[in-house]
Amino acid sequence: MSVADLTARLTAAIASFERGDRQAVLDGEVWDAAAELQRLAAADGGLVERLRACRYRYAAELLRATVDADDAAGLTLAIDLLEIAVHEAPDAADLAARWSNLGAGLQLRFKRAGRIEDLDRAVEAGFAAVAATPADDLRLAARRSNLSAALQNRFKRTGDRADLDDAVDLGSQAVGITPAGSPHLGSMLATLGAALQLRHECAGALADLDRAIAVGHRAVEASPPAGARRAGRLSSLGAALVTRFHHLGVPADLDRAVDLGRQAVDATPAGHPDLGAMLSNLGNTLQTRSESFGSSTDLRQAVDAARLAVEQCGTGDPRLAVRLSNFGGVLRAWLRRVGAVTGPPDGATGLRRPVLPGAPFAVDPIAGVDVTARVVRIAAPEHPQWPMFLSSHSNALADRFERGGAVEDLHQSVTFARYALAATLAGHPHHPRYLSNLGLRLQARFAGTADPADVAEAVRLAWAAVTGTPPEHPARAGRLIGLGAALHARFAAAGAVADLDGALSAWEDAVAAVSAPVDVRLDAARRLAEAAARAGRTEESADAAAAAAGLLPMLAWRGISRGDQYFLLSREAAAVGRDAGASALAADRSGRAVELLEQGRGVLWTQLLDSRTDLGALRRSRPALAAALAACRIRLDRPSEDGAAGG
Repeated sequence: MSVADLTARLTAAIASFERGDRQAVLDGEVWDAAAELQRLAAADGGLVERLRACRYRYAAELLRATVDADDAAGLTLAIDLLEIAVHEAPDAADLAARWSNLGAGLQLRFKRAGRIEDLDRAVEAGFAAVAATPADDLRLAARRSNLSAALQNRFKRTGDRADLDDAVDLGSQAVGITPAGSPHLGSMLATLGAALQLRHECAGALADLDRAIAVGHRAVEASPPAGARRAGRLSSLGAALVTRFHHLGVPADLDRAVDLGRQAVDATPAGHPDLGAMLSNLGNTLQTRSESFGSSTDLRQAVDAARLAVEQCGTGDPRLAVRLSNFGGVLRAWLRRVGAVTGPPDGATGLRRPVLPGAPFAVDPIAGVDVTARVVRIAAPEHPQWPMFLSSHSNALADRFERGGAVEDLHQSVTFARYALAATLAGHPHHPRYLSNLGLRLQARFAGTADPADVAEAVRLAWAAVTGTPPEHPARAGRLIGLGAALHARFAAAGAVADLDGALSAWEDAVAAVSAPVDVRLDAARRLAEAAARAGRTEESADAAAAAAGLLPMLAWRGISRGDQYFLLSREAAAVGRDAGASALAADRSGRAVELLEQGRGVLWTQLLDSRTDLGALRRSRPALAAALAACRIRLDRPSEDGAAGG
C-alpha cells in the first residue's frame, strides 16, 4: 500500500472511533498499516499518535466501565491496552495518568481474582505514576494514596514490613499535601488510617492505633453526610476502637464502636454491595462486646447481623467466604453461651427458627462446623484470608469434639491448624496466631492420647508464638497462657521441675499484661494459683489468687445490664473469692483470707444490689456522658499495684 492509502486507512479508523465504533482501534490490520506507515514515511502528520491516543482513551473508558460490572474479559482487555499505552509513549504528557490507570486496573483484578502477580505489577505501576507526577500536580496526593493502598494489600499477603512502612509514609504524604477543603481529603485520611491500623496489628504500638483513631475521626468528618463512603469510614473507625478496647479495656471505646457500626449500616443504601460488609462488621463488634461483658442481647443482635450479611451475597459472590466465616464465629459464640436449642431446621445454613419470642436464631451443635467447612470449600487458596478460614474450621472442629467427643474431629482440628500455619509466611504478623492455635490443638490431642510428641511440639510452637508477638500486643497474654498450659501438661506427664517453673512464670507474665483483656488475665491468675497450690508453693498460690480477686471489679463494670453482670459475676466471683481465701489460709494469712472471701462476695452483691441503676437509660439519652462515666468507672475499678481493688 502507498503512503496515501495507509494514511487514508488510519484516518478512517480514527473517524470511526470518534463516531462511537470503539472496536475500530483494535483492528489488527489498522495497526499493521500504522507500522507500515511509520516505516515508509518520515512524517505521518501525527496520525499514529492520534490512533494510539484513541486506543488509550478506549482502555480508560473500558476500565471505568468494569469497576461496577463483573466483566473479567473487559478488565483484562483494559489492562492489556494500558500496558501497551505506558510503553509505547514513554515521553507522553499524560504518562503518569496512564501508569495510574494501569495500577488501578491491576488492583481491581487482584481484588477479584487474587493473583499476587497483579498486585506486584500494580505496586510497580503505582511507583511509576508517582515518579512521573510533578510535585505541584494536584493529582500527586491521590496517586500516593492509591500506591499506599496497593502496598497495604501486598503486605496482607506477604507480611513484608517494608511495604507497610512505605504505605504509612505515602499515606501521610498524601494527607499532608491535600487542602483542608478538598473533596478527596476523606479518602486520603481513610487510606492512611487503614495503614496505621495494619501497622499496629503488626507491631502492637499503641501510638499507631491512637493516630489511626484520630485520622479515622477526621475521615468521617470529611465525608458526605450520607452514603456508602461515609458508612465505610464509620465502620473502619469502629474497628480501630474495638482494637483499642482490646488494648486498654475501656468500655467507652467498645460502646462507641457499636454505635458507629449501627450508623454505618443505617448510612448504607439498601441493595448497596457494601451493606453486607457493614452488617458483618457490626456483628463482629457486637460479638466482641458480648464476649467481653456477657451481654446476651448483644449476642442475639450479632447473630442477626451476621445472618443478614450472608443473605446479601448471592451464589458465587467472592465476598461470601468472609461473611460465612464471620457468621460461623458468631454461631460458635452462641453455642458456647447457651448451647443448642431445638427447633425446625431452616435450610442448609444451620440456622433454626427461634423457639421463644425475641430469641435469636438458635443453632444445631454441628452448624458451626458446617458453616466453616462450606467456607473452606468455596474459598480459593489464593484468598488473602485463606489461613483464617482454615484456622476457623480447625476451631469449629475442636468445639465439636468438646461437645461430642468424636476423636476424628480432634485429629481433623490438628490437620486444619497445620494447614493454616503452612499457608502463612514466617514473619507475617499473623504467623504467631497460627503457631499458637496449632499448639492448642496439639495440647487437646495430647490430653486424650498422651503422645509425648504432641506435647513436645505444642511447647515448641507456643514458645515461638510468644517470642514472635510484640511485648505490648494484647494477644500476647493469651499466648503466654497457652505456653504455660503446654509446659504444665508436660510437667504433669514427665515431672520436670523446669517445666513447672516455666509454666508458672508464663502465667505470671500473663497476669501482669495490662494490655490484655481482663478475662484473659483472670484466667491466667486462676491457673497460676491452682498449679502453684498443687505443687505446694503456697505463697505463690496466695499471691496469684489475690491478684485474681483484684481483677474481679474490672470484669463486670456497672455499664452493662444487671442480668449480664449476674452472668459474669455468678460464674466467677464466688469461686475466685473462695479460692483466694483458701490460698491465703494455706499460706498462713488468716486475716487476708477473710478479707478475700468478703471481697469476692462483696463484688457480686455490691454490683448486683447497688441502688444505682445501670447506664442503659443514660446511654440512650446522653451518650457522651455515659461514655465519660464508663471510662471513669473502669479506671476506678483497676486494681492497684498490690493486686487489691483501688479505692
